[in-house]
Amino acid sequence: MESTGIRGKVALVTGAAQGIGEAVARALARQGAVVAACDRKEAELIRLTADLCSSGVQAAAYRTDVSCSAEVEAMVERIEEELGPIEILVNVAGVLRIGGVESLRDEDWKAHFNVNTHGVFYTSRSVVRRMASRHSGAIVTVSSNASKVPRAQMSAYAASKAASTMFTKCLDEKK
Repeated sequence: MESTGIRGKVALVTGAAQGIGEAVARALARQGAVVAACDRKEAELIRLTADLCSSGVQAAAYRTDVSCSAEVEAMVERIEEELGPIEILVNVAGVLRIGGVESLRDEDWKAHFNVNTHGVFYTSRSVVRRMASRHSGAIVTVSSNASKVPRAQMSAYAASKAASTMFTKCLDEKK
């Protein structure tokens, strides 16, 4: 089955080096998207994009830490210069550190929000600025049912995913 409207469009996928992000990047590639794969794991990104390119798909790796606003802004600028306008953004990058509240360290709490929430914000904001002027584009944020359903040992993860879910819902200003 082929989705209409994806072929030839630039799709930025965060967290593309493994797991859900890699699966999303591969699925978009199968539909003919130009894949901009983003992650902190450079070796895995290079492997993924080399594999996609060997199958005839245009893809490029962008080693970026989505928790750093300046890195995200530079990455988005570079993608648009090298591949063209970003028309699809899929926010997949995420952190999950299991542990009870009593043992949750400040670093664990901050890591969840830095990637799962701030990363979604920084990337979406940068891309939306460009999409808005073009009056087109699509943004998908991969969240979790933990954003609505309490999960034992996952308080920081659930809180960060709830924040990114609501943020993404607020991107549609027509509601």
